[in-house]
Formats: sequence, C-alpha cells, structure tokens
Amino acid sequence: MRLSNLLTVTALCWLLSGCVAPMLAMGQNQLMWSLIKPLVGLDPSSSKLFEQPMIKTRMTALLGDDYQGTLALLRTAPKLQQEGTLFYLASNDAITKGEDRASLVWNAQTNQMSALLSKGDLTQVFTESDSEQAVAWPQLVQTWLAEPESPVAKATADEVEMERRQLKEELTAAQQKLKTAEAQLKALQKEPVAKAKSKTKALVQNKLAADESADADTQ
Repeated sequence: MRLSNLLTVTALCWLLSGCVAPMLAMGQNQLMWSLIKPLVGLDPSSSKLFEQPMIKTRMTALLGDDYQGTLALLRTAPKLQQEGTLFYLASNDAITKGEDRASLVWNAQTNQMSALLSKGDLTQVFTESDSEQAVAWPQLVQTWLAEPESPVAKATADEVEMERRQLKEELTAAQQKLKTAEAQLKALQKEPVAKAKSKTKALVQNKLAADESADADTQ
C-alpha cells in the first residue's frame, strides 16, 4: 500500500514537473499572452484582471502615484479588447461623461505596457522605460489623442466664446447709447443757435414794421 502511494506521489510529481517546466521556460511575453488572451471580450472587473499579480505588479510600477486614479477609470471599461497585437482597456465615456479618460495597452509584439490618463486639461502618457519601441495605440486612443481639445478645455472654450459674444453685445448696446447721447448733445448745442436766430428774425421783423409805421406817419 505504501509502495502504491509512493508511486502515485512520484507520478504526480513527474506530471506537475512536466506542466511547470514548460511554463518556467516560457518568456514573460508568452506568459502575458496566456493570461490575457482568454480574457478578451470579458469585463476586466468580473474576470479579476486587475487582481492578477503579473498585471498588478506591472501597472503599479508603470503608473506610480497615478495607479489608483487610473484603475478607477479603467474599471469602467466594458471589456478587454484586442486590435492586432494590441490588447487594451479604455474607460467608458458614457460613464465618465468624457471628462476623464484612461487606457491601458499591452503590445504582445514588444511586450510593452503603456497607459494614458486624461484628467481635466492634463493628459499623461506612461510607458515602460525598459522598452525602446515607440508606443503603439489602438484606434480609439489615437482618436482621443487627435482631439484638438480635451472635454474640459472645450467646455472652457465654449464659455469663453459665450462671454465674448455677451461682451460684444454689451459693446454694441453701449455704442448705440453713445450715438443717441451724441445726437441729443448736438441737438442741445444747436437749440440756442436756433433760438437766437428766431429772436434776431423777430427783432428784424419788428424793426421793419416800426420803420414802415414811421414812414406812414411822415406821409
């Protein structure tokens, strides 16, 4: 019986060593592929992607103090997506209202992990320093980066434009009031002259009438 148990244990050890040895021989790239590939299309929170030691260790090293803020945004991602050799998560604009965004990308070809964090009008790009490869972003993140203004910056620009229009309207109204005031001033300036002319005319007419009367009396 003991011999049978010993043989069983020995067989299990051989079996386990046969499974573990190839895994140990695999590179980190292959291990990441084996971990991430089956999770494509799944919700990262439900699949416990962020709890995987290999993912968490690389994320914390990559993001540093921005880890928690980025993670909170990434948890809104509906699923892990694949685009060619790129495996990525992108925060859900429908939840974040497009004000804050985050993306985590792993390039299976270069084994490079990168992240983008956009909060307010500040956009930060993180990439593992041990890779000399240029960061490759999925199309969605490229669209984010191509936007001329962040959502907050755009909102600020809209507010500035609204304020500019309001100031322009107020300036137009002030100019109109100024024109009205100038017209009234000119009218006031002309009024004494008009009265003086009227008085002079009346005096002349009175003088003429007096002269005519005097001529009549002389005759």
